Amino acid sequence: MLKAVVFDDEYIVLQGLRSMINWRQYGIELAGTAGDGVLALRLFRELRPDIVLTDIRMPGMDGLQLIEILTAEAPETMFIVFSGFNEFDCVRRAIGLGVVDYLEKPVTIPKIEEAMRKAIDRIVRQQAFSAMKAKWESSDALWERLIQISADAAGVFGTGGTYASLSETSRSYKEGRRALRYGRFLGESGWTRIEDVGENDTLPDGLTKHEEAVIYCLRTGDREGLFRALGSFESWMESQRLNPEKAEREILKLVYLGLEVAKETGRDIGEFRWIPHQELSTMHTREAMFGWLRSRLADIGAWMAKTRRSTKHAAVEKALAYLKERYGEDVSLQQLAGHVGLNSAYFSLLFKEEMGISYIKHLTSIRMEHAKSMLRSGMRVNEVSEKVGYLNYRHFTEIFKKLVGMTPGHYRDTHHTGQ
Repeated sequence: MLKAVVFDDEYIVLQGLRSMINWRQYGIELAGTAGDGVLALRLFRELRPDIVLTDIRMPGMDGLQLIEILTAEAPETMFIVFSGFNEFDCVRRAIGLGVVDYLEKPVTIPKIEEAMRKAIDRIVRQQAFSAMKAKWESSDALWERLIQISADAAGVFGTGGTYASLSETSRSYKEGRRALRYGRFLGESGWTRIEDVGENDTLPDGLTKHEEAVIYCLRTGDREGLFRALGSFESWMESQRLNPEKAEREILKLVYLGLEVAKETGRDIGEFRWIPHQELSTMHTREAMFGWLRSRLADIGAWMAKTRRSTKHAAVEKALAYLKERYGEDVSLQQLAGHVGLNSAYFSLLFKEEMGISYIKHLTSIRMEHAKSMLRSGMRVNEVSEKVGYLNYRHFTEIFKKLVGMTPGHYRDTHHTGQ
């Protein structure tokens, strides 16, 4: 029977998973639970479970740090991660660590059970491979299997290294499989040697200029620019000679970034029913992966365009409400952008696109309307100037005259409701 453990700092989650899942139905014993990262590490080392279900946010040590340690100690362990935060960095790190599934809270029992079935399937295949490897290391069955793989691969062949010792047979076999996958990934026919497999370990930690261009086009709604930027990104990817695993990670990174941009609208992105890392795992060639990337980012771009047409961006609505209340204060672009959680350059562009005028012109318009109302009530010009955010009386007078066509004093004298 397989052993599983659950790590989460929420007692209700631990109890719910313990009582609501029929663990024995899956041939699993729930061997233990822990509510913090330090205790979880100790429990894992004591129980050595096959499957770990863990939250990301826990006291003592977060779930991803824990997985990094446990993967180094027991690489055969299967991890299922859940979190209340759909953060790109967390998703990217989890994928990089090879987790079976990444579930958003609140997790449902069907999703947990589906993830467990995946974990069990991986374990079964892992055990079967280990058994075959032991057999192949001492027999000619390895070569028969390699021939069969080559025949099934429709003209794509992978070869590992040549070694003097029979004990290195399994190493050569693994290299051959890697070479075979790389050949299929490139969409090439013929032989691919292990020496041909891309091993670029110098990818930048941040975003490349190609990825930044893709994100910019999504934010600005430039559909044609988006596809041009994607073409540049794909050309750059090809030049990097990435193996399939690293190519998957780079493509997933870009798609999850696209979803983060969609979330900036403040709208629910729940209608994106697809799960990126699951869909991409079914793609075997570079061209298929690129096609999937173009399709999904086009979906995101179209959704954002529709959202913009139907309603104002949530950040702009929040900014308008803020200006309505604080028009009399010294509200800078940086301050307003910080209030809505965007950088000032992007917010300025977004505001003008949504409103048709710049942020400062809109603020000035609000101030002038309030100034006219105060002047009609008979308030003195210098008092009005201060109340609508202009400490410099002359500056206020110049702006008022430019926009209204007369000085504030003249306006008050001709529009004072008391006259």
